[in-house]
Formats: sequence, structure tokens, C-alpha cells
Amino acid sequence: KLTAEKTKKIAVLKGNGQLPDLKLADALSGLKYYYNLAPFTLDSVATNPQETLKAIKSYDLVISADPRERFSEEEKFTLDQYLMSGGNMLWMIDNSDISIQNLLNDQGKATALYDDYNLTDFFFSYGIRLNPQLLVDQNSAPLTLALGEGSETEFQTFPWPFRPLASNSNNLITARLAEVRFDFANPIELLNNGVKKTILLETSSRSAALGLPRVIDLDMISQLDSIPNKENKYVLGVLLEGTISSAFKLRLAPFDITNGKEQSDSSKMIVFSDGQLIANDVSRNGPMELGYDQW
Repeated sequence: KLTAEKTKKIAVLKGNGQLPDLKLADALSGLKYYYNLAPFTLDSVATNPQETLKAIKSYDLVISADPRERFSEEEKFTLDQYLMSGGNMLWMIDNSDISIQNLLNDQGKATALYDDYNLTDFFFSYGIRLNPQLLVDQNSAPLTLALGEGSETEFQTFPWPFRPLASNSNNLITARLAEVRFDFANPIELLNNGVKKTILLETSSRSAALGLPRVIDLDMISQLDSIPNKENKYVLGVLLEGTISSAFKLRLAPFDITNGKEQSDSSKMIVFSDGQLIANDVSRNGPMELGYDQW
């Protein structure tokens, strides 16, 4: 930390419902020793798109964590041309607006809906698709629930299939990692388009995909053993690299730029299909350590 020179710049994307700073605090505090960090919003695309594109090109990496608002065509084009100019992107994104908090009601259930945030064609052009499904896995992290009221309250832990534990021991990047917990994740489909794809994290072979929309019920804690063992693994994290075609190739660009590109330079993009993957919990005292589970 003392000798490292901060030569790389990271833009933390804001303005499309991404995670607030409080939920990113621990991840960004670890990065700040090695990189220059700055928030970046695409709001100015509507009024001055050329300057916005010029500004984002000065960053080495763009992070978008858990966007919850749809991207306009102008915003997508800006990100696309940033990638075409040799930029790198890290996405934590899922297309189902459901969380454990949604289930903590009198009925113990909630409906998981599907929204692609107008990014399906964006990712499709680069060679992946986040399918409108939720993954369940027998190899999953448990869920702790409070049972009873007042002084009679007890905390009990139950198997919970919607928290797959992902890993990949065949890849140098992730081989020595412990299993990584996902929550309500979508399967990533890899398309055959010539872009080099490296699977970083995947489910176990005892997993299945459930279509969306779908009612999620806490009673599903008792259905872990009903997941079929099809020896089928699902991708939860992937690295795309190499020469990537523009999502706006053979399409009318939403605004005019000089020297627009239809093929990228050597660019890289990582996509994880859980928007909350990088989020830390928050206690009364502030942000908690990333990866810490109080249960």
C-alpha cells in the first residue's frame, strides 16, 4: 500500500438505481488504496452526450453494481463506445427484483418479476444473455429466520435453495477462492459469437432454473431435496475478452460522434448475475465487513 502508485482510474456508475455508497463502502475502501475512484453518472448524456463519452473514456474500468432503473439508448451507446475504445467493465446485475426482505411479511411470500433494464440486446451483442429464470441449488447457503415473538423469539437456520454457493476450481482466477454466496441469481447463457469467454463462477451439478415471473414462498425451505440432479451446472460469473462487436453495429446510433467504432480494441468485461454480490450489510454502527454473515 505504501509503495503502490495509483495510475488506474475506476468509475463507479450511478444514476440508474445502483447500490448506494453505504452498501459499497467496504468494497470501495479496499480498492481505494490501489486505484483512484470516482462516482460517474450518465445523466448528462441527455444534454451533452459527446462530453459524457469523452469523460468516461478517461477511466480504466467502469463498475455498475445492481442497477434497478432502465438504461436509455443514449446511455447504452455511451457504455458501448467506451467498451469499443478499449474500456473495461464490471457488472453485478440480476433481472429479478426480489430479496429476502420482500418475503418477511405476514404471508411469507412475494412475486419475483423480470426486468432486463433494457440491456438484453446490449449483453447479447457481446455474447451472453441473462435468462429470465431464478437458480436453485442443493449446494446452497442457509437462511436464518426469527420464530416466535418478544422474549420467546428464537433464531433458526433452514436450508434455502435460492442461495447457491458458486465456485470454479478449473480457473486460475477463482481456483483458490472459497465458495461464493449468490442470492436470487439468474443463469448466464453463453452465446457462440467468437468472443473469448471464461467461466469464473458456476453452480453445482445439483441445480435447476425456475422460470419468471414466479411466487417465492418461505415454505420452499423444505423443498431442497426436490431439486433434480441433472448434472447440469449454470454460469453465474463470466469474463468476456478480446475483440468485441458493438451492440450498435448496423444500427442507427442515438447520437452522432466522431470516430465511432463497430469493433472493440482489446477490451474486457466481467458479468456476475447477482446485483448484491458486492454489497456489504449495514449495522447500527455503519457498514459491516464485506462477506461477513452475522449468523
